[in-house]
Amino acid sequence: GAVLGIVEAAHSAVPEMSRYGQTPAEKLQDRRVDIEERLIFTLQSELQKKYPQARVEVARITRWLRGSLPAQYERIQVSGENGRGEVQFEVYGGDVSSTGVASYSAWMPARLAVRRLQSGERLKAEDFVAQDVSISSGQGYEMRNVLLEGAASIQGLEARQSIQEGQMLLTTAVQRTPDVRRGDAVQIRLHSGELILTTNGTALEPGYRTERVRVLSAKTKREFSGELKAGGVEYRS
Repeated sequence: GAVLGIVEAAHSAVPEMSRYGQTPAEKLQDRRVDIEERLIFTLQSELQKKYPQARVEVARITRWLRGSLPAQYERIQVSGENGRGEVQFEVYGGDVSSTGVASYSAWMPARLAVRRLQSGERLKAEDFVAQDVSISSGQGYEMRNVLLEGAASIQGLEARQSIQEGQMLLTTAVQRTPDVRRGDAVQIRLHSGELILTTNGTALEPGYRTERVRVLSAKTKREFSGELKAGGVEYRS
């Protein structure tokens, strides 16, 4: 009888088990883990949309600034990043919303200069080395919106300013190589009805084929704005 009483007491001390061998507390914890994993996946997808060329990974939700992990949610919205590898987000579910912070990493393929390039120098593939850079923290974060993606073509581009050795190639540091430069001699064709007059002139600014460029007539010193074509600049009055 004493042994039976001990067995019964021990049995009553065991937490209530579900039919799958889990306590209600364990079942609740598993559900919280499942919701958090889905939140992380959704958050990672949202960041991937924001940085489609990057390799993004959300590690974990670190803290809640307002509210807590919801029992269910309808949508998630990225509020912003802080440059320390953290992203703030809003979670919405029914009439309830929460604000959380998660740690993440994002890596973007980029080009780093292997030597100094002067302003106006044409870009060549051998002047750069491919390297993944972090855009979730540090300098890469500051430059993430102007970073020239590593797979982007540099054909037909030139430096618009000096690019130092080891510097990341930025969209703000390059420009298309112009077809004519300021000060270049150009031929100007003046169209007036059926009449076409040809004269020499000088480009007043860099110009690109099929686009308009300002030129100065050498003879009359008159300024024209015409379309740059293969044979010169065409102006129609």
